Amino acid sequence: MEHSSIMSSFLSNIDKELIHYKQGFSIHQIPSYYKYINYGFHAKIKDNKLHIVKDFGSFQSRNKNTIAMLNDVLRKYTLPDTEFLVNTDDKLKYDVQNYPIFTMAKRKLQTYLTYPDHTFYNWSEAKTNKWDIERNNIINNCKKVNKKIPKILFRGGNTHYVRDYLSNQNNPALDIKLLDVNQSKPHHFVKLEDHCKWKYLLHIPGISYAARLKYLLMSNSVVFYIKKNDEYEYREFWYNQLHHMKNCIIIKDNNVYNNKNQIQKVNGKWDDTANKYIVRQIIDYINMLNKNTNVYQSIVKNNNLIRESFTYDLVLEYWSELIKKYHKYNTN
Repeated sequence: MEHSSIMSSFLSNIDKELIHYKQGFSIHQIPSYYKYINYGFHAKIKDNKLHIVKDFGSFQSRNKNTIAMLNDVLRKYTLPDTEFLVNTDDKLKYDVQNYPIFTMAKRKLQTYLTYPDHTFYNWSEAKTNKWDIERNNIINNCKKVNKKIPKILFRGGNTHYVRDYLSNQNNPALDIKLLDVNQSKPHHFVKLEDHCKWKYLLHIPGISYAARLKYLLMSNSVVFYIKKNDEYEYREFWYNQLHHMKNCIIIKDNNVYNNKNQIQKVNGKWDDTANKYIVRQIIDYINMLNKNTNVYQSIVKNNNLIRESFTYDLVLEYWSELIKKYHKYNTN
């Protein structure tokens, strides 16, 4: 999968999301959607310069980083005069149908447009550098690791009951610990570049999605992705690259929920049937891969393709194509 091939795959996501707007939309309607935005901004491009029409505020440095990334796009590409509404929160205040608001991730039936999130530029609060720097650090550090810890690793905040449940499982194959993200140096913290010391890496979505997944895929370990049902899964723009048993292991999550504040209980207790099934799948796949080294190595090798091609330049190109194709559907 060379650059042109992976870019073509990325662009198919834009075309798929813009199908909802083949009849067109008006950018003059943007202010009427302000009420749905908690964090984010109204952006305007004029003469290839970015202007912020309205800033709704930001969680951490998300707005700042997204705006800086857009300026990087404009330094590299010439874009049409247009305007768009960017949500930088995990979710909108309320769901909106049939208006192309830019979001970092969305559920299958939502009609938003997904864009490369703030972490591609920088995520200082999570001690994460620019994407290409982190990506190269992970790739280079993984080359130095000869013998991996024979467990599955997860480190992250306690944003979901699934994370809480898995962290409390007593199984020698699981190294799952939750972090206090408000601490400057959380206990049990593992740098992204050190994740490849573990043979298996676990990705558990958070309130909506979790930005960690792309970093895990840059390692030479096998990534297990806990995938929610379509009704609840939030997908980023590049998730069409994920293929079970090809470049990752997809673990099916049958829970019915959106986040930790919407726990479904039976007789006052959480029904852990789905969570027990998650654990069983994880252990079964670990056992299978431990017995079949060829399959393990095949999954690692298949990820060489995305590791080599998924660069910051590719992200900027995606942004450019997203804005140009979005602009074509504006009826003003």
